[in-house]
Amino acid sequence: MVTRLIRLYPARWRERYGQEMTQLLADLAPLSGAARLRIGLDVLRGAADAHLSREFHTPGGAARAIGMTSAATVIGWLPLGALIVLGTVFPSGFGTIATIGGFCYLIALFLAVGAVAGWAGARPGAWLAACAASGALMGMLLTATFAVIDNAYYGIVSRDPEKIAAFRASGMTSMRHFLTVSLEHQVLPATIIFTVVCVLMGMVGAVCAAERRQAAGA
Repeated sequence: MVTRLIRLYPARWRERYGQEMTQLLADLAPLSGAARLRIGLDVLRGAADAHLSREFHTPGGAARAIGMTSAATVIGWLPLGALIVLGTVFPSGFGTIATIGGFCYLIALFLAVGAVAGWAGARPGAWLAACAASGALMGMLLTATFAVIDNAYYGIVSRDPEKIAAFRASGMTSMRHFLTVSLEHQVLPATIIFTVVCVLMGMVGAVCAAERRQAAGA
């Protein structure tokens, strides 16, 4: 599984170091699960650094910007998904923290996503497309996250007072079906909201990153 993460690196990086990294990760395969998890996180961080490095990519258009920001979005979604799980499993201890922390984290992530697009050297139109794609992707990822949580922790989710009140008001007879239908109705609004927010915040990050890139190249 960890070996597959090498695909997240830029093509030029894989051409230069891919074979050596694959062999190294294969040699580390017998390590414990915790050790492999740490290695996997290091590989993800390395992939992000490689994408931001001017050595391994050349400035391109919308396709490159969308690819880079999408990868950054998926990587950024991982800790957010973990925060949502904690807020669901331990609502009394992490519920408020997860809500506030998740909001602040999303704002910072969308700024970073825009910065990735700006650092890619693409034009403003490509930044806009990349940020919109990343926002829509985040909306779908979070919806899928909640769908998995609703099934994996159904016993906890079904006891949430707000969901119980909404379930009773809906007139449905199955809480599980109610949760599924509720999520289906949230997919489009969530996608639109995250797209708009990512575009607004991402363009700020893109402009700042582009200015720094130009200053560094001057």
